[in-house]
Amino acid sequence: MKIRNAQRAGHQVKFSVGKLCLAAIAIFGFAACTPAAFANARTSIYRQVYPLSSGGKFTLENVNGSVHVDGWDREEVEVQAIKTSTDGDDDEVEKVTIEVNAHPMEVAVHTRYPHGGGGEVAVEYRVRVPYRVLLGDVQTVNGSVSVRGVAG
Repeated sequence: MKIRNAQRAGHQVKFSVGKLCLAAIAIFGFAACTPAAFANARTSIYRQVYPLSSGGKFTLENVNGSVHVDGWDREEVEVQAIKTSTDGDDDEVEKVTIEVNAHPMEVAVHTRYPHGGGGEVAVEYRVRVPYRVLLGDVQTVNGSVSVRGVAG
């Protein structure tokens, strides 16, 4: 690693070119994360409520995006799915669909991506289920899963 010397206010300061490059990358990388960088993002929100008796079963399959499940004191499931395309393509957002199979004792949610498309679309789920629910598979391939306030 190269070390450069500089004079500042009568003191000798040593710095490395490598560290300066890393600092510049960090600063420009942070700037890329500003709201202006997401100006082309397209979002679509899906929100529906389905009846589900206490003690019923809930499952969810996602591909790209986080899943947050919270318990509440209602005998219904509220599904909110936020679909976001980072490449600004509205068509890609609309191609990714939310499929729900709802019955009085079971609600199953599936994220469906088209063959060969939708790769730039993330779906973040925020779901509320009855406190006493049987959680089946709640999963995502690329993202996190959090469950709070559920007994069952």
